[in-house]
Amino acid sequence: MKIIKAKNCHRSEKLDSLCGKKVYAKFFDGDTKIGVLSFDELRDRYAIGNYQYSKTHFIKIKEVTE
Repeated sequence: MKIIKAKNCHRSEKLDSLCGKKVYAKFFDGDTKIGVLSFDELRDRYAIGNYQYSKTHFIKIKEVTE
């Protein structure tokens, strides 16, 4: 029997590439946030400021260039 490792479903390559950068994020409920994106390893969630979100909460995210 072959054992297949499940990939981490809490991570996203696109979101990981934006970690540590200032981003503009739009969420499924219409809310928007601007701030530095980070990933909380303990809770497996992305964070902008003091707010934490799973990857499914993001509708649109882009890097802010100023």
